[in-house]
Amino acid sequence: MDGLGQGVSKILDKPTFVSKTLPDEQGLAVLTGQRKKVAFAHLASPSDLDTPSPSRIHPVCPHFDQCPGCHYLHTTYPMELQFKQEALCRELQKLKIQTHTPEIHASCERFGYRNRLTLHYDKSQNSLGIFSSLAGEILPIPQCLLPIPEIQKIVTALYTTKSWQNFDGPNQGHLEIYQHPMTGMQTSVNLPYAHLGFSQVHESMNHKLTAWLSEQISQHRFTEKSFIVDLFGGDGNLSKEINLCPTIYVVDKYSSKNFKQSAHSPQQFFSYDLYDDHELRALQKNILKKTQTHQLEIMILDPPRSGFTKTAILAHEWKPTHIYYVSCAPDTLMRDTRDLLSSYSIQDIQLFDMFPGTFHFETVIHLQRL
Repeated sequence: MDGLGQGVSKILDKPTFVSKTLPDEQGLAVLTGQRKKVAFAHLASPSDLDTPSPSRIHPVCPHFDQCPGCHYLHTTYPMELQFKQEALCRELQKLKIQTHTPEIHASCERFGYRNRLTLHYDKSQNSLGIFSSLAGEILPIPQCLLPIPEIQKIVTALYTTKSWQNFDGPNQGHLEIYQHPMTGMQTSVNLPYAHLGFSQVHESMNHKLTAWLSEQISQHRFTEKSFIVDLFGGDGNLSKEINLCPTIYVVDKYSSKNFKQSAHSPQQFFSYDLYDDHELRALQKNILKKTQTHQLEIMILDPPRSGFTKTAILAHEWKPTHIYYVSCAPDTLMRDTRDLLSSYSIQDIQLFDMFPGTFHFETVIHLQRL
């Protein structure tokens, strides 16, 4: 299996990635595309298998065979976790250093966990669902099992009443159904993703992650002149349970309506666009000035999927004792971590299964300054 949950075969003398398959399976797949050195194929139906894997199970979700949203529902959850661990270990080999096998934090729920769901629509085609690049169209998913029950109820109503056909705006677009921590269930139409602020989609796994991080950081020694920087911190999710450090700077790009300060927390929020060179230089200067009189004990960062190529530059200037890098993209995580290894050593690697059923997961790498 590759890191995208695809079986790997050889067709037309090329490595070929076959979705919806498992190791050691044999059968007939449909070639869907090819490039100079690789090809892509899709198992249209389990009935096309001559030799199914002993690990194969019947997927509970009726949409799985054609839906691109999930990748592992044709096998057991323990096997899914094994595939994810193996995928992360392959990425870690890019660092060309000896690392231990990442510890897995499994989800208690494989279904009914997502507190946010995006659906695409096309009024002219009477289509609502998930867009499939393979089919070139929107596939209906009225019985999707990943969302929490409150969202499933709304999805069922949308398909039953077709009320989405009455939305104002263009004939083609998207809607987002989500559980907002302050206002409850919300449905937005053609607005940017997480326009009211990013939050993790799996509440119980997010609690596991923040609790683990808080426990690890509680073992560090802090003085009255210690401080923590939490980059891409959003609403302070990762550092909100840290109470032993007197000062935590949470940094992200904020709008005035969701910018918050608390008088009862060590967290202080500062708005900087970390991908803007001018704003990043201003932040570098301010934190560097702080380090003249205080010790930056920990730098936490949780960037988007694209990662943060300036990680090593900031670490070189600010010299944090510890770095906790949280990422949902192992490839960019390895790229950014590799640049740190001249001054830092890896202490721990953890895998949090924040997205059961899919090939996605969250990784935490703890590094300590040499």
